[in-house]
Amino acid sequence: MNKDNANETLKNMDKEIESMLQSILIDKDEEENLNQITSINCLENKKNDKINFEKFKNNKDLFNFSNDNNINVNKQNFNININNCKKDIISKSIINNKNNFKSNSEKIYYNNLDKNNLNQDIVNKTISFPIYYNNRNIYLNDNNINNNFNIIYNRDKQNKEISPNDLDNYLKEFKYLLQKQNNIDINIFNQIKNYIILLIKSQNGNKILQNSLFSTSNQIIHLIFNELSNNLILLLQDKITNTFCVKLYQYLNMNDKYKYLTIISNNIIKLCTNKISTYSIQNIIENLHSRNEKLILLNSIKLNLLKLSLDIYATHVIEKILITFEFEYLIEIYNFIMENIIFLSNHVNGLCIVKQTLFLQNKKEYYYIIKQKLKERSFELIENPYGNYALQIVIENWEENDLIDIFKQFIGHFTELSMMKYSSNVIEKILIKSEIFVNYFIQETCIEKKSIGFLIKNAYGNYVIQTCLKSSKGNGKLILMNSIQKNLGILGEKKLIIKWKNILSLNNQNINNINDNNKML
Repeated sequence: MNKDNANETLKNMDKEIESMLQSILIDKDEEENLNQITSINCLENKKNDKINFEKFKNNKDLFNFSNDNNINVNKQNFNININNCKKDIISKSIINNKNNFKSNSEKIYYNNLDKNNLNQDIVNKTISFPIYYNNRNIYLNDNNINNNFNIIYNRDKQNKEISPNDLDNYLKEFKYLLQKQNNIDINIFNQIKNYIILLIKSQNGNKILQNSLFSTSNQIIHLIFNELSNNLILLLQDKITNTFCVKLYQYLNMNDKYKYLTIISNNIIKLCTNKISTYSIQNIIENLHSRNEKLILLNSIKLNLLKLSLDIYATHVIEKILITFEFEYLIEIYNFIMENIIFLSNHVNGLCIVKQTLFLQNKKEYYYIIKQKLKERSFELIENPYGNYALQIVIENWEENDLIDIFKQFIGHFTELSMMKYSSNVIEKILIKSEIFVNYFIQETCIEKKSIGFLIKNAYGNYVIQTCLKSSKGNGKLILMNSIQKNLGILGEKKLIIKWKNILSLNNQNINNINDNNKML
C-alpha cells in the first residue's frame, strides 16, 4: 500500500466516520436507555446540534487515528464491530457532560463495552476511547481500591471516583488543613467522609490520618468508625488499611469497641486465617483491657478452637491469647489443649499451641496432666516429625526429677530410637539432661545389646554416640570408648575409621587433663 493511496483511504474514512458520528446522535436518541436518563438538557433542547468533528478528530486523547501507513484497515469490519461501541460511549459522554467531551488519558472508565463484538486488533491499532463515564453504581476494584474490595460508591450518597492525580492533590490539601490545626474537626471530617476509604488506602493518607487520631475528639473518631464499620472486615484484610483500623481501635469509646469486636467475632475464622488480618487480630488482642472486651472475642474463638488451632495463621492468634490473657479466661482453651495434646503435638500448626502451653504450664495447674499425657503417649510423640519437638521442649525446660517417669519409657529401646531421624534428637536431649540415663544408655548399647558398632556407622546414631561421649564421665566413659575402639574394624570405610580415631583421641586427652587437674588439687 503506497503512501498516497494510504492517505486517500484515511481521508475517505474520515468522511465516512464524520457522517456516521453525525447520525449517532439522532439514532441513539431513539433508544430506550437514553429515555431513562434524567437531566439531558443538552439533547432535549439541542437534538440537531452539530459536533465540531474536525476538533473532535484532532483530540488525540479522545479519538486517535493511527498514522501508521502499514495498517490496512478493513472498513467494513471497522463499521460493524465498532459502531455500537461508539454509539454508547459518545452519546453517553454527551449526555453526561453536556456536549463537552471529557477525556481522561490515564484510564478508561467505561464498564459496558461489549468485548465480544469488538475487533481488538483494530481498536488497539487504530482507535482509542479514553472517555470518562460514571455509571449509576461504580465498583472501585482497580487501581484506586485493591482487588479485595468490592465497595460500591453510590452517587446518591455523593461519593465520587477519584483518579490517581486527583487523589494526590486531595491528599495535599488534606495534609495542609491538618498542619494548621493538627486534628480532624467536624468541617474537615465532612470534607473527607466520602473519600475516607480512599485516603486510608493510600500510604500517605493512612499515615496522616493515623497521626491525627491522637488529637481528634471522641465524637469525630466515632463518626470515622461509623464510616468504616460496614467495610471493616475488608479493611482489616488489606495490607495498608489494616494498620489504620488497628490504630483506630485504641481511640474508640467503649460502645464502639464492643461493636468493633462484635464485627470481628462474627467473622473470626475469615480474619484469623487470613495472612494479613491475623496480625491485625493479634495487635487488637494486645489492646484488650476490660473483661467484656476479652469475653466478646473469646466466645467466638472457643467455638472454633479446633479449626483455628490447625491453621497456619490462626494458631498464632491462639498463642497470643495464651500469652496475653490472665489464666481465668483461658480455662476452656487449656481444657481443649489437654484433651487433644497428642493430636495437636503431631500436627505442624497445632504444635505451636502445644509449645506455648508447655512453656506456660510447667509450674501451673495443668502441669501434672501434661506430664501424665506425655508419659502415656511418649512413643507416639518421639517418632513423629512434629511431636518429637514437644518432648524436646519439655526436656529442655523442665527439671530432671520431673522427667524421670517419661525417660523410663525409653529404657531398653535406646538403640532403635537412636537410629531413627526424629527420635534420635530426643535421645540426644535426654543424654545431655540426665547423667543417670547416660549410664542406662551405655549399659544397654555396650553391655546388654552390644549395638555400639551399628550406632557408630549409622547416619543418626553416630551423633547420639558423640553426644554420649561428651556427657559421660568416669567408668561409663571408659566403657563407651573401649566399645567404640573394639568396633572400629566393622566400619569398613577408612574415612569413618579415621574420624572415630580422632574423636577417641580427643576424649583421651580430656580424660588425661581431668586426671592431671585432680592430682594437682
